Amino acid sequence: LRSCACQAMCRTPSVRSARRWRAMQTMPLLAAAVLIYSLIVLPVAHMHLQGFSWLRFAFSRKNRAVPPLRYMGDSQLMQQQRALTESEIKSPDVQANFDMLLTAMQQYGGIGIAAPQVGWWVRAMVFGIEGKNKRYPQAKNVPLQFWINPEIVWASQDKNWMW
Repeated sequence: LRSCACQAMCRTPSVRSARRWRAMQTMPLLAAAVLIYSLIVLPVAHMHLQGFSWLRFAFSRKNRAVPPLRYMGDSQLMQQQRALTESEIKSPDVQANFDMLLTAMQQYGGIGIAAPQVGWWVRAMVFGIEGKNKRYPQAKNVPLQFWINPEIVWASQDKNWMW
């Protein structure tokens, strides 16, 4: 601390330097408060406005390992899968499966993946292209989308060379 103007006669810190000293003591607390606010409070407030509790959502998720892909020829892939109910969609377990589905899509380098391709036997899929994709370098950006309970309402009778 810096002493007042009469340094030789007294060692009393000046009021100004005492204020600086106190401010320097509170800097770590202030930095921690700003960090907590920006990492927890703002996201929670934002997510809560979107209709669900972010804290419940974040702390209930389990990190799911990505299962191996199932390929064409697997008889279960050709079966109609069950629909998800609204209460199931909101459940932490299903939300964790959606995270796993997105991770699987990214891990396998695709631009979309259906739930049955990783052994989750429901009608759900995720697709989207954000940035560059190694498998599809010419593809334009497509916003990330989760489709739940999609239905095919029309199908051509024409055959594709792959099927």
